[in-house]
Amino acid sequence: MTDYIKKGGSIAMPYLTILVPWSKDSEYYDGNDKVSIAGHEGRHRTLAILQTEGDAPIPVVLFFTGSKWKAV
Repeated sequence: MTDYIKKGGSIAMPYLTILVPWSKDSEYYDGNDKVSIAGHEGRHRTLAILQTEGDAPIPVVLFFTGSKWKAV
Protein backbone atom coordinates (compact mmCIF):
# COMPACT_ATOMS: atom_id res chain seq x y z
CA MET A 1 0.00 0.00 0.00
CA THR A 2 2.88 2.37 0.70
CA ASP A 3 4.18 1.92 -2.87
CA TYR A 4 0.68 2.64 -4.20
CA ILE A 5 0.49 5.87 -2.15
CA LYS A 6 4.00 6.92 -3.23
CA LYS A 7 2.93 6.56 -6.88
CA GLY A 8 0.02 8.95 -6.26
CA GLY A 9 -2.70 6.38 -5.67
CA SER A 10 -5.69 7.48 -3.64
CA ILE A 11 -7.25 5.54 -0.79
CA ALA A 12 -10.48 5.87 1.16
CA MET A 13 -10.52 8.08 4.23
CA PRO A 14 -10.50 6.44 7.66
CA TYR A 15 -13.64 6.88 9.75
CA LEU A 16 -14.99 6.79 13.28
CA THR A 17 -18.56 5.99 14.24
CA ILE A 18 -19.40 7.97 17.38
CA LEU A 19 -22.28 6.97 19.63
CA VAL A 20 -24.08 9.92 21.20
CA PRO A 21 -26.43 8.68 23.94
CA TRP A 22 -30.09 9.52 24.30
CA SER A 23 -31.07 12.42 26.53
CA LYS A 24 -32.03 11.44 30.08
CA ASP A 25 -35.43 13.00 29.38
CA SER A 26 -36.08 10.68 26.44
CA GLU A 27 -38.24 7.59 26.71
CA TYR A 28 -35.42 5.81 24.84
CA TYR A 29 -32.74 6.59 27.46
CA ASP A 30 -30.96 3.35 28.38
CA GLY A 31 -28.81 4.59 31.26
CA ASN A 32 -25.76 5.21 29.09
CA ASP A 33 -24.72 8.86 29.25
CA LYS A 34 -21.20 8.71 27.79
CA VAL A 35 -20.18 9.52 24.24
CA SER A 36 -18.15 6.60 22.90
CA ILE A 37 -16.56 5.20 19.75
CA ALA A 38 -18.93 2.58 18.32
CA GLY A 39 -16.74 1.60 15.36
CA HIS A 40 -13.68 2.48 13.32
CA GLU A 41 -12.04 1.62 10.03
CA GLY A 42 -8.78 2.60 8.40
CA ARG A 43 -5.98 1.82 10.86
CA HIS A 44 -3.78 0.15 8.25
CA ARG A 45 -4.38 2.85 5.64
CA THR A 46 -3.51 5.48 8.24
CA LEU A 47 -0.30 3.63 9.12
CA ALA A 48 0.63 3.47 5.42
CA ILE A 49 0.05 7.23 5.11
CA LEU A 50 2.20 7.83 8.20
CA GLN A 51 5.00 5.74 6.71
CA THR A 52 4.93 7.54 3.36
CA GLU A 53 3.88 11.10 4.22
CA GLY A 54 5.07 11.45 7.81
CA ASP A 55 3.00 12.85 10.66
CA ALA A 56 0.80 15.07 8.49
CA PRO A 57 -2.86 15.86 9.20
CA ILE A 58 -5.35 13.73 7.25
CA PRO A 59 -9.12 13.97 6.96
CA VAL A 60 -11.19 11.54 9.01
CA VAL A 61 -14.90 10.96 8.38
CA LEU A 62 -17.05 11.16 11.52
CA PHE A 63 -20.37 9.31 11.58
CA PHE A 64 -22.59 10.18 14.53
CA THR A 65 -25.25 7.79 15.76
CA GLY A 66 -27.57 7.87 18.73
CA SER A 67 -30.29 10.11 20.06
CA LYS A 68 -29.67 13.33 18.19
CA TRP A 69 -29.15 11.69 14.80
CA LYS A 70 -31.59 8.81 14.91
CA ALA A 71 -35.14 8.99 13.61
CA VAL A 72 -37.70 7.94 16.19
